[in-house]
Amino acid sequence: MATGHWPLKGIEQGREGKINRRRRGREEKKKRKATPSSMGIVEAAHNVRVIGREGERGTIVLAHGFGTDQSVWKHLVPHLVEDYRVVLFNNMGAGTTNPDYFDFDRYATLEGYALDLLAILEELRIGPCILVGHSVSAVIGAIASISRPDLFTKIVMLSASPRYSLNPI
Repeated sequence: MATGHWPLKGIEQGREGKINRRRRGREEKKKRKATPSSMGIVEAAHNVRVIGREGERGTIVLAHGFGTDQSVWKHLVPHLVEDYRVVLFNNMGAGTTNPDYFDFDRYATLEGYALDLLAILEELRIGPCILVGHSVSAVIGAIASISRPDLFTKIVMLSASPRYSLNPI
């Protein structure tokens, strides 16, 4: 039985070897994953991920809708990374955002979320980009573009609601 060759190690150990390889892989991935100390506060708070490198077409920011998180884009991202740098994030309160940063007053209106979007773009030093916003994030993108139109070349609005209001009609 060969013991010094890593490809055979998992075969010798059967299922136990597979479990240990998976565990080691997860541990190594955690080590490689950016930590809050190596990221800005905004990146850490919103679980920001940047995939791919900036191509000829620039940067595309994918903003998820209400009741979802950045995983909603998992089938679209592989088609974009060849031509774009892709930025994904979670709106505060969605997915794996850090609840320590939630502020009821800030997020009582969509302007608070728009400020977060602008902060992400500024922290990552993203110049003009294409924003794809789904549902509420389409409206958030529109609000953000009013105060900083220089940060957006295009805004793609998917199923945007024409109105968000806490007041009944």
